[in-house]
Amino acid sequence: MGEIRRIRLTQGAIDNSYLNLHGHLDFFPPNSLGGSNRDEAGQSITLHISGLAETIQTDIDETKRAVRARGWVQEFVKAHKLKPGDVVALERLSEREYRIFPVRESSSAHE
Repeated sequence: MGEIRRIRLTQGAIDNSYLNLHGHLDFFPPNSLGGSNRDEAGQSITLHISGLAETIQTDIDETKRAVRARGWVQEFVKAHKLKPGDVVALERLSEREYRIFPVRESSSAHE
């Protein structure tokens, strides 16, 4: 598969520990999308997060347009020294498996 989507981190996403999937919900199986509470959860997907030892099993909160499991976000941001404006890649490995990793954009304009 190997399709990749890029997500630019915002200060709000970092502060509130979420990965904003606005405009990317079509990247996931429709049955992985759930409602706003866990009683309305979608079917689980697997996230392989760069820099974290364990994989994350979660669904997508369609109302918030974010992955429901959020505890890993701060650890990921810290491990890669990410800041607002940095880009994260979301790669589809299979229908229900994804890899998340930072994208290092070379730009001398900000240095």
